Amino acid sequence: MIKKIVFGAALALATPALFAQVSVIQFITPTHYKALSQDAREKYVAGILDAESVLVPQGFAAIQSCVKGADVADLTAKVDRYMEGQAAMGSAMALNVHNAIVMSCKPQP
Repeated sequence: MIKKIVFGAALALATPALFAQVSVIQFITPTHYKALSQDAREKYVAGILDAESVLVPQGFAAIQSCVKGADVADLTAKVDRYMEGQAAMGSAMALNVHNAIVMSCKPQP
């Protein structure tokens, strides 16, 4: 739980600095994410994963093998499928992106 809070705080603090030069939405809720266009969702997912790889390398290590060489459209589709579940609606969107990739990477029974 503490790791999730630290990860979320790191992303929240880093996001304004990462996007300071362009005009983008700084905070995306699950509801906002679902309303974004496909292109915007892909950019959001790519941005969150890029930020995680730089700012939270220990968290990114858990998903590195899952994203290496992956197409952003495929990663976004995994996040979209994860977002269909009700549990994701109460979570921070950056954590949903991470958790979606983690869950899609686990072997299915």
